[in-house]
Amino acid sequence: MRHHLWVRFGISVCIETVRQWFIRLGYSLIVPRYLLLEANEKEVEEYWQDIAQLLDKAKHGEIVLIFMDESTFKMVPTLTRMWAKKGSKPMVPTYDDKRQVVITGGTNPVTGKTHFRLSSNATKEATLAFLKQIRRYYPDAEIVVLLDRAPSHKSHIVREYVMQDKKMHLKRLPKYSPKLNKQEDIWKWFRKRVSHNFLFEAPKFLANAIRDNYRYLQGNPERVISITGNV
Repeated sequence: MRHHLWVRFGISVCIETVRQWFIRLGYSLIVPRYLLLEANEKEVEEYWQDIAQLLDKAKHGEIVLIFMDESTFKMVPTLTRMWAKKGSKPMVPTYDDKRQVVITGGTNPVTGKTHFRLSSNATKEATLAFLKQIRRYYPDAEIVVLLDRAPSHKSHIVREYVMQDKKMHLKRLPKYSPKLNKQEDIWKWFRKRVSHNFLFEAPKFLANAIRDNYRYLQGNPERVISITGNV
């Protein structure tokens, strides 16, 4: 407000004067709450029908269907409920560490095959590298990748790659609709197994834990199918 008055009208006032103005107008300092943005219900319902058709094609071997997403695992532990003596106050050690490990993951809920790639950031280069990884795993298949509308998914290098690969198709999910993406179920499982209530000494140890758990899922496709639901 002070800045606006000075720039617009050349009037200089102190912070206390501005505060008193707001109080007289019935305002007070209030901490806002988050408002979760939600997808258009009609659009989501129509998309569920599209997904059902794609799943049916995947079950009949006409396509390979991959649900793709990124998840960021920070060095600061995520906190959740834990068993402890009544009246006690469990403490999880932490420190100010901005480092992180980003997982780009993709899951085929029909076969239970799941794929991953680790990086330090969710970039267009990481997206491209993951799509190439998927193509190497399914060299001749018609692939449909369901993913959100993140900027890295719409970059020119990603679009150019898909245009060159005539048998890979990216289908974008509606805005604010993570429930449509079955890869989100994998992330929930990972949080419980990896980052909740535990402090890693360095990113390499966090990355190793992620790799170990992904290898477990890759060796147990029936577990992946169970996590992502009955399709």
